[in-house]
Amino acid sequence: MNSIYIRRRSKVTVPATDGGTTPLPVLAALQKNLESLGYLLSEEVIRELKNLSPAKVEDFYLRLTHDLQILVGAHHPFEPFYPNFPAQVMEMEEAELYFRAVIYYWTLDRQQLPAESRPPLQDRPSLRIIRLGDTADFNQAMAELMRSRVAYSPQDREDIAWLASQYGDKVLPLLPACVTSRENLAYLGSELVKHTSIGIAYLDSRMKTATDVLRLAVALSGGDVSLAKPVRFGKIGRRLRLKFLTWLESFPNRVEDMLRWKPRWIRLGERLHPGEHASRFPETAKAFDVLRNNLPSFTLNSALEAGLLHRDVPGLLQLLRTRPGEFARRLDHLVRISSSPDEVVTAFRQHAHEVSTSVLLQCLVHFRHRHSPAPLRTFFPKHPCERFCHHRASPSHSCSHHGEARRHLR
Repeated sequence: MNSIYIRRRSKVTVPATDGGTTPLPVLAALQKNLESLGYLLSEEVIRELKNLSPAKVEDFYLRLTHDLQILVGAHHPFEPFYPNFPAQVMEMEEAELYFRAVIYYWTLDRQQLPAESRPPLQDRPSLRIIRLGDTADFNQAMAELMRSRVAYSPQDREDIAWLASQYGDKVLPLLPACVTSRENLAYLGSELVKHTSIGIAYLDSRMKTATDVLRLAVALSGGDVSLAKPVRFGKIGRRLRLKFLTWLESFPNRVEDMLRWKPRWIRLGERLHPGEHASRFPETAKAFDVLRNNLPSFTLNSALEAGLLHRDVPGLLQLLRTRPGEFARRLDHLVRISSSPDEVVTAFRQHAHEVSTSVLLQCLVHFRHRHSPAPLRTFFPKHPCERFCHHRASPSHSCSHHGEARRHLR
């Protein structure tokens, strides 16, 4: 817990008092050693450590220095001022003077010392203060992490996995009511499914599209939830398979979503066995049949392209009212082909509140600069070919994705 807490809040929790007492020279030596790592314990932490036995303080010190070494870079050599802690400590008089300097100069807490004139500090080290925290504050930090609007970093994912594994069902009060990022929802949901009994119930009302289900399956298999790379799906238990099929059966546009990631869904279908439950989930079974046998199917994009080709603006508006995000992306095209642009803008205004903020901002910037195009447009295509990512600087490397990417970049 302290490993995560100190990284995210620069705070630690101290074990409950055991009736022991640690002498001041030991705490002074501990404090001095932490200076080598660029940190300093606050007065509240020192006060709590005084009420612990030297053995518990030593254990706290070893864990803390290990965490701080990782935090500042484990490759840096650690050379503490008192290497044989706690056997080698300051003399009592030196320890008292040291703590007076710490309190007065570094924490600027002048109320703790007699009011007397002191010379200015010549060398003021840049140290980060480690303050005393508690479980409630730690839980708040983790709740803020889980409702992040940006994709989880590798460290974020590691911390969330630890939280789910250690807290189990007790993590429920910390879970966000809404997870904006679909990638984050997939990873968070996978950890809840693995380590708690509330994972499926939490996801039940939050699975909105077939792609959400695909991301969850990828996360459970340890893959990339951004779907940038293919993944080898692992075995899925019967209870979870039935829940996946139940979710898919409830989505109105399942075929269209599944066609976007056709090869992935065909592989996932080998784990879900939709044919075994065709009578219970008929629409889902038909969707997999379309994917596997390349059967014709109606999609919104095909209908939109046909409507744009025939300039059927009323029909397009009727379709796009059900897809506000797509409406925003097609707005400029509709305005240009419509004989009554005001009608298109009025229709969009009625559904603009359903569009995400990021898409609305992109739309705003586009219309502000649509008459002054940039002299050069740059695209960075995201290809699944790892060799292109790793060897794109190599003139000798060539593959189909590499050549295609270079043509795009031209």
